[in-house]
Amino acid sequence: MASDDTAARTFELLREEWTTDKGKELRIVSCRLTPEGGLHVDGYDLGPGVKAFWGDSDYEYGIKLSPEDTRKLLPHLLKLVVTGTEPLSIDGLRKLCDAHGLKPNFWSWV
Repeated sequence: MASDDTAARTFELLREEWTTDKGKELRIVSCRLTPEGGLHVDGYDLGPGVKAFWGDSDYEYGIKLSPEDTRKLLPHLLKLVVTGTEPLSIDGLRKLCDAHGLKPNFWSWV
């Protein structure tokens, strides 16, 4: 269970629910700031589409940035906020970091 301090630094960025002919699908993306100033963006996909693709009913993934890289990423994220026309996916965030010489730690778990 997350501590109150961790919960206070965690924000749900996206919650999508939809139904296909195979059943209900769910995607949740959240972010949290570490006490040191790092950024963790985590995603969670659940449903029959995930099971068909990965062989398990859920898929977890995310990116962890150091405090230094978080500070360097901020102006680029803000630029996307004011100029972007499409949502930024986890993969898009990873590519944005790579384009600016940042070293995100991508992880996933099925």
